Amino acid sequence: MNQHLYIRGKIDREEYGLKREIALSHIAIINNEVISVEKVVKDLERDKKIAIKWIKDVFSAKKFEKLPADLIHSLVEKIIVYGNHNFEIIFKFNMDSLMRGRLSVKVV
Repeated sequence: MNQHLYIRGKIDREEYGLKREIALSHIAIINNEVISVEKVVKDLERDKKIAIKWIKDVFSAKKFEKLPADLIHSLVEKIIVYGNHNFEIIFKFNMDSLMRGRLSVKVV
């Protein structure tokens, strides 16, 4: 659009150059935002696959009285045993890590 104004003599070369640089800057910003959103989508798709696998593993565990080692390894990150016979199980899948604020992505 600015090019047409410049060609018709409605704006001078300096003003045209300035408006062109501003437009190119906006295009670069938008391209960077698109790249950022595409990365978020890719990360969410990866997290979705991990979550689905974990959920399937959890539901498959219902069939067993004693869990096989490979199933335990797919579900459990680590087990912390304390001196007072208490223990803590850290699972590989964590709903908080899936959400990690990425659902608030704003696309303008």
